[in-house]
Order: sequence, then C-alpha cells, then structure tokens
Amino acid sequence: MVWKLLVTWLIVVATIIWFVRDERQRRDLRLRLQAARFAVTPHYRGSYREPEPAPPPLRRPTLSAANRAFLQDFIDRANTRG
Repeated sequence: MVWKLLVTWLIVVATIIWFVRDERQRRDLRLRLQAARFAVTPHYRGSYREPEPAPPPLRRPTLSAANRAFLQDFIDRANTRG
C-alpha cells in the first residue's frame, strides 16, 4: 500500500515538474521570437506621425456696444433701488 502511494506521488511530482519546465521553455521561446523580430525591424517603424497643427487661440467673447449699454443700465438700476 505504501509503495502504491509513493509511486502515485512520484508520478504527480514528475508531472508537475514536467509541466512547469515545459511552460518555462514555451515562455522563453516566445520571448526569443519576439526579440528576434524586434532585432530586425527598425525601431521607428510605425511610430512617426506628422505633428498635429496647433489649435487656434481661444477668443474671449466680447459684448457688443448695445449689450454693454444694456448691462450698464441694468447695473445702474439695481444700484439705485437698493
């Protein structure tokens, strides 16, 4: 009975070690392929963009003479009432 339990645990441990080793190799292979691709392509490919034109300066809205006169009259009336 102990022998069967020991063999079962050896199989489990061997399988886990094999899985971890295989996943590490797969990750390393993917990293090497990515490094090889970056090694042969120019670093500036696809990263250059034409500079965007600067936005026009913001204009502050100004009041027309009629609007200024109306507001001044409104302020004057408010000041005389209170």
